[in-house]
Amino acid sequence: FRARFGNILGWFCRLFLAMASRRGFFIALCLAQLLYSCRGLRSHRIVSAARLRRTACRAVSAENAAESATQLQQGDVVTVVGCTGNVGRLVTARLASMGSFSVRGVCRSLEKGEACFDERLRSKPEDSPGSIRLFEGDTRSENPGLREALTGASAVIVTTGTTAFPTKAWAGGNTPENVDNLGVKNVIDTWISANADGPGSAALKRFVLMSSVGVTRRAQFPFVILNLGGVLNAKAAAEEYLMEAAAGKGFDYTIVRPGQLFGGPYDNNYYLGTLLKLDKDANSQNIVVETGDKLLGDTLRSTTAEALATALELAETRNTDFVVVNKNGPSTSEEEFRALFKSPSFFGE
Repeated sequence: FRARFGNILGWFCRLFLAMASRRGFFIALCLAQLLYSCRGLRSHRIVSAARLRRTACRAVSAENAAESATQLQQGDVVTVVGCTGNVGRLVTARLASMGSFSVRGVCRSLEKGEACFDERLRSKPEDSPGSIRLFEGDTRSENPGLREALTGASAVIVTTGTTAFPTKAWAGGNTPENVDNLGVKNVIDTWISANADGPGSAALKRFVLMSSVGVTRRAQFPFVILNLGGVLNAKAAAEEYLMEAAAGKGFDYTIVRPGQLFGGPYDNNYYLGTLLKLDKDANSQNIVVETGDKLLGDTLRSTTAEALATALELAETRNTDFVVVNKNGPSTSEEEFRALFKSPSFFGE
């Protein structure tokens, strides 16, 4: 461009000299040369624009190819870790009802798992789309059940967790450090190693983690209080580990941040909201989602489960984190809920 501009400037100077000396023929020659130079400049701009378009197209194509490689397909195996928890059982049932995936559930007690999904376990052939298959395993250690459940799984949803403050839920080593940090890391490592080109391995596509609001704001009030037992520190460590693993191994991640959980089911008797059955379902059915960790509010367990299941399929939730909370208002339909992830408000605009 600089060379072309220099040529044009040079021809203008020569044109001025020609006009001063009244050399008509030379003037015409200079004008012709000037027009040719301008034409060349325009061609240069067109070529440059074309190159930019080709570069942009290549970038979009690469992005689409990456998205296609991690897009879940009909019949893919999805493993839900913590499938008998209050949120986990809702996620497991929701995935099975979608009829697209073969669902596996990891729980510490097969007896409890079979009680949760008794009818569903018998309704579909094992490992077929819409089916549920249970495995007994513990995230806090290496064990055959966990590894078997993760072998061949294209996606994983982790719904495990413990209370923020010391309660009976911490008994047996169920502390935030062991459950929310080391347990999640163990699931990630086992999933990766179980599918490292061995028998029955699958391509790693998506890892969805149920975390919490306030993880990135744990030094601020009121989250500094919530973090006195270290629960937000533990979740933050697991989130960072997940993002690093996803970048290194080429799979997508999604971090879902619900607020204080409320609403049924009420099987876990260690949470205050569960003990008192602080069920605001009637008035708090409207859903708000936004990327990052800026919103405040409470979240229905059913809404959390829907967000975790929906995040598996949406391109908008690839490699991102978002808060989901409920507010007073009419219920949000499934179509409206999916549309929220495509709206400017989801991206904080």
